[in-house]
Amino acid sequence: MVGSTLKPDFKIQMLTIQQLPNDKWSLQVGCPSYRFIFDTWEDMVAEQAACFKDPEKWFIENKIEMGNKNLKPLQ
Repeated sequence: MVGSTLKPDFKIQMLTIQQLPNDKWSLQVGCPSYRFIFDTWEDMVAEQAACFKDPEKWFIENKIEMGNKNLKPLQ
């Protein structure tokens, strides 16, 4: 299954924005694997707003998988 089986929780999956040295903007959800780079802050804010508007849909559309690890059984 693509997407999160857990409800997105921004206390756990921290959403971080940052201005990069090359004047681009970064939006990161959770780990650096889910980092998006934008040319303008307006594009970054629009994406952030979409994330907050419907987090589950946004996680599925961006193929962000939080908490879906299939761990091997302990031996």
